[in-house]
Amino acid sequence: MSDESTLEWVAKAEMDFKGALDLARRRKDPLPDKVTYDCAQCAEKYSKWTCLSHPTIQLTR
Repeated sequence: MSDESTLEWVAKAEMDFKGALDLARRRKDPLPDKVTYDCAQCAEKYSKWTCLSHPTIQLTR
């Protein structure tokens, strides 16, 4: 997988994180469930990036 396509996962993860921060900082109606969801999505995308960037890493369930 190319560096460019793996870096797209980082960009998407950062967008999720920034969205979560924006929502969490709201004074009115901070939407905690949406903040939690965006944080989970961020972590998932960074995990995907890690797996694509380091193919020798073996993940087990």
